[in-house]
Amino acid sequence: MKTPETKPPRPGKAFAYRWKKIITILYRRLRKFKHGQHLSVAIKGSKAFSVSGESPPHQEGKDFYHQLLAKVEENISDPAFTAEELSRQLYMSYSTCLRKVKAATGMAVKEYIRYVRINRAAWLLEKQPERNISNIAQDVGFTSGTYFSREFRKIMGCSPTTYRKREREQK
Repeated sequence: MKTPETKPPRPGKAFAYRWKKIITILYRRLRKFKHGQHLSVAIKGSKAFSVSGESPPHQEGKDFYHQLLAKVEENISDPAFTAEELSRQLYMSYSTCLRKVKAATGMAVKEYIRYVRINRAAWLLEKQPERNISNIAQDVGFTSGTYFSREFRKIMGCSPTTYRKREREQK
């Protein structure tokens, strides 16, 4: 019995189909980007602004940014506030919430919540210098002071104590 010879795969219909599909996906993403659907947004204090200096293209987009920020700030002291809870409060499915937040902020939901919490903590460190750092950490939803300090350092570039000292020196 003869064994069939193995031939190298030829670029046939399946190969062409895969490349056509990849090109179609890339084209759609590029088209969405050109139409402003993937603007990166950062949060500073309590106001949303676009990193590129542009405002969101539609009123619906602006409303979503403000609604998102309002829900996160409303639940900022709750350490159990998660992406699932945020999606419930925004009246959308979990996957839609993840997708819309990622498109609006350029961050995952968990990352965005942490970012807003750290920025609020930085604001509290500036405005209430007499308060204990661990109390501020609890007020913004962190249960562990060590975890709070580590995350604060990642986002702000220094420890909460150093940040507070710098702010005092600048005044």
